[in-house]
Amino acid sequence: MISSVHILGDHSAPLKNPGYNAAQLPLTLEREFKKGLRRANEILKLASAFFAQAELDWTISPMER
Repeated sequence: MISSVHILGDHSAPLKNPGYNAAQLPLTLEREFKKGLRRANEILKLASAFFAQAELDWTISPMER
């Protein structure tokens, strides 16, 4: 199982690094959000291609199953 820290990233940087710039946090979060959206989009494209291929395989030869 993927932990929530892995999914959301580790946002405890201000606690770990006293010199952390709080003004950077929104930019960092936005960057991580966009990265997550790109990854989700990639997964959806792969799933779509998989099911499209499965549908093609089924419609070409449904009697062989």
